[in-house]
This record gives sequence, C-alpha cells and structure tokens, in this order.
Amino acid sequence: MDNDLNTELSELLEEKKNWDLKMAKLRGKMLEECIELIRKFEFTPEELGFGRAAVALKPRKPRKPAAPKFQSPYEEGVTWNGTGRAPRWYVKALDEGYTEELLRIEKPAE
Repeated sequence: MDNDLNTELSELLEEKKNWDLKMAKLRGKMLEECIELIRKFEFTPEELGFGRAAVALKPRKPRKPAAPKFQSPYEEGVTWNGTGRAPRWYVKALDEGYTEELLRIEKPAE
C-alpha cells in the first residue's frame, strides 16, 4: 500500500512540475506580448499605473481619526487613541502604578 501511495505522490509531483513549467512559459509569452503592445502604443509608466504620478492619481479615502481611549493623569486634555506607539505619559503612568482601566476614558451613557 505504501508503495502505491509513494508512486502516486511521485506522479503527482511530476505532473505539478510539468504544469509549473507550462505556466512559466505561458507567462513569458504573455509578458512578451504586453511589452510589444506597450512599445507599439508608446504607453508611459504613469499611464500603466506605475510611478509617482500613478500613485497621485489614485483618490485616497479620508480616514476619520480614532476616538481617544486614554486620558493622561498629568495634564487635562491630553489623550491617546490606543493605536501606534504609546506616549511617554502613558508608559510613565503604568510604571507608577496606574492601570489601563484607570486611564481609560469612560464612554458617555447613551
């Protein structure tokens, strides 16, 4: 039984290798055709979506700033939304014994 499985596995691996070679050849031919068309019609990298100009052409969605989650115990109005690197006041407060729960801003009742 093990011999049959090993034989089948070997055959499948060989088939996969052959398919991979065929795919690589096909991709190469497709790339050659693309390059030929790009040269024929004189497309620029920007028109094809490459380069700095292409990045600038893509509209970016404005992101809403995250709501603050933590309040500094040292200064009123100094907050942190909990993303990115923790601010110094937050690290200092934790070192001094404050807990995350003490620093957390309570959500207003709805």
